[in-house]
Amino acid sequence: MRPRRKKPKFNWTPVLIAALVLNLGLGLFYSPLTAVTKARVVGVKPDDMVGVRTVLKSIEGKPALQINGNNLSSLMLYNTAFETVTFEANPFGRAVVTVTYRNPVGRLSGAPGTYLAEDGTIYQSKEVLTGLPLIQISQASQERDGTIVGRIPTSALAYLAQELPSIADGENGTVMYADDGGLILVLGGAEIKLGQAVQLEAKLNSLRKLMDADPELLSKVLVLNLYAPEKPAARFRKPSN
Repeated sequence: MRPRRKKPKFNWTPVLIAALVLNLGLGLFYSPLTAVTKARVVGVKPDDMVGVRTVLKSIEGKPALQINGNNLSSLMLYNTAFETVTFEANPFGRAVVTVTYRNPVGRLSGAPGTYLAEDGTIYQSKEVLTGLPLIQISQASQERDGTIVGRIPTSALAYLAQELPSIADGENGTVMYADDGGLILVLGGAEIKLGQAVQLEAKLNSLRKLMDADPELLSKVLVLNLYAPEKPAARFRKPSN
């Protein structure tokens, strides 16, 4: 008769450890002891602090692990002047909110407090910013697109706005988006037609070469056509009597 084999003993250790970890995790997830009691705000300007504090009130008393940092950051992006918002919290009741602002390169004509960022984003700010090129978008273009940021090449406008000061020796100038979809620079009273938002670097290089050859060019020219940067055409001002 064969000897009866003993049944192996069940090892409860892994189960007990898993249960302990689960209970500990649930405790941290629901425990009011981990609620955020103090949030430090970094990078926010005084005029925008009230709005940030209002959003932070929504997490008062919430355990840290129940706070979705991405959702909270998205709520704070109600302020279009904010480029990024990051939120970090720990189980010890401390949190940090870090904000970075958009970098303005132009101000929109006829829209006080509305600016163009270097990435082409249109945004609003409570600050009054000066010393920026004027961005002028024809009303017809805005109505046709429905919004300022429809088909209008805002990234091209931003690129030109950033290049203007170096071209015009510090003059702010104006960047225009015309009814026909063409881009125009206004510098020193001269109208520089660039056409569609293509070959912009080549067109600006052509303009620089012309101005290097004749530093007084803008005071002489009424209209400078750079649609074909290798073949610029100019209409000069009539000499004053």
